[in-house]
Amino acid sequence: MNRIWEGLVNALSICGFHTNGDGSPLEFFGFVDTKWFGRVNLTLVFKDTRCLDFPFVKFIDEKMKGFYRKIPHFNQKGCDQGDLCYIQHGANVFDAFNPYHAVLQILEAIKGTLDLEPKEYAKEFTREILAYWVDGKEEGHFKINQVGPRNVRVEYSKQGSSDQLLVFGERYHLYRDVDFSTFEYPFLTKKDLLAFGKNCLGKRAYSRFLKNVLRRCYNKEQFSLIFEWMGNLLGLLVSSPDGDDDYITCLPFCHTKSNMFSRNLMAKRGTSLRYKRIMLIGCGTLGSNLLPMLIKSGAGFNQPLTIIDSDIYGVENFSRHYLGLSSVKKNKALEMKDAMLNQCRGADEFSHNLKIIAITRNFEEEFDENSELPYDIILDTTGNEAFSTYLGRRLCKMQKMPLYICGYIYGRSHAVCASVIKDTQKACLKCIDDFAKETLLPKLPDDEYIVDSCNSVYIPFPITASISAANLMMTALFKALQKDGNQESVFWWQCCDDNVWGSMQCREILKNIGCPSCKVS
Repeated sequence: MNRIWEGLVNALSICGFHTNGDGSPLEFFGFVDTKWFGRVNLTLVFKDTRCLDFPFVKFIDEKMKGFYRKIPHFNQKGCDQGDLCYIQHGANVFDAFNPYHAVLQILEAIKGTLDLEPKEYAKEFTREILAYWVDGKEEGHFKINQVGPRNVRVEYSKQGSSDQLLVFGERYHLYRDVDFSTFEYPFLTKKDLLAFGKNCLGKRAYSRFLKNVLRRCYNKEQFSLIFEWMGNLLGLLVSSPDGDDDYITCLPFCHTKSNMFSRNLMAKRGTSLRYKRIMLIGCGTLGSNLLPMLIKSGAGFNQPLTIIDSDIYGVENFSRHYLGLSSVKKNKALEMKDAMLNQCRGADEFSHNLKIIAITRNFEEEFDENSELPYDIILDTTGNEAFSTYLGRRLCKMQKMPLYICGYIYGRSHAVCASVIKDTQKACLKCIDDFAKETLLPKLPDDEYIVDSCNSVYIPFPITASISAANLMMTALFKALQKDGNQESVFWWQCCDDNVWGSMQCREILKNIGCPSCKVS
């Protein structure tokens, strides 16, 4: 027996938990006193003696076995995670080096879960609604298509079968938290299904729901019901057996499309890119590392994402670019488009939704001075100061300026920078650059550029600079989307000293009255 495990066993013994000599040495029997159930006898089951995680909880008392879906966080009988989900494993650390505290943490968490007030049930059930709804019973593949404001078409195919069933139904928005303790689930009768609707839908929606269910069941139709909750779609495939007017069969399914992006977004409102019209100018080292971040934050899924670059990918680009050697001698924009689409292949519903427009001409060639720029966000990663100044000046002439962010790598990765402009009346890009170079950024030495030949000039910097610049631009973008109203232009920067990156910094920049670019605008 190792010392850590021995200390844990002693702590369990102090708290009244002991092994059964005839059973497993990893199982400890004891009890907790609860508010609603009195004394509850249970078993703590550890995976092994390495003490890497919290134990499972198994109830000994038969009285506790029937509370699945009646009390939150009860697992179905036979679940390999135990009978009670009492602690968030990822959010809590099992500290076996402090065994007595670890055991008290376990027992307090168990007692706290069992002592939940009934008024908290609905909230707790809803937190885990996807697990309770499907409960491992989703069979086959479901695809939901919206065919009207309220009407949906569900395509269903059984596991291992190519036969497809098309079923029409209606879509509803859940008005309240779902309290599984107030109705029978899975729905076995019309009464159970209607009780759910009455508890969770608004008055108007329930009236429509009631008529729909009764009519479909009376006509013995197979139909679907889709319930929307916090971006998740909870579905039922409903059938009414012949010869029985009361009983129904329900096959549950769910779609969690919104979760594809929500984990990657800041909790505050306004950070989703799914509904933003975005243009990315430049698919070089910075743009190629920024583009996957945009896609994984929702860009291009509800509104087309436009990327522009006329340049051809060369072998010399490989060391700092997202693309590989298979893209040599091909257009950067087209290759980045294919690379992003490839990431979504394998899940049809998502690959079909992602739309990327790749433009292989220069911005100036594609959009003349009279062209409209129907975008919400324009991201400039060209690294061309003259072009960026021109673009910023042009955007400031627009009646409604899009959010403009210009990112670049400063010198040999002395810093990475991002300028954010939202208002034509605020500091322009040259206002920001002049102030930053004079006040905020380190002075550049004279040997920043390396000349290969008369027409080949480059600045050496590591790939970490490209990734850091992309990170900085995404941070600046999210922060800009969170702020409403008349905001000053903002300059973001992150300095680097001997390949060690410092913290991100930002500062509002006021308009320079004497700025020559502003005067031209």
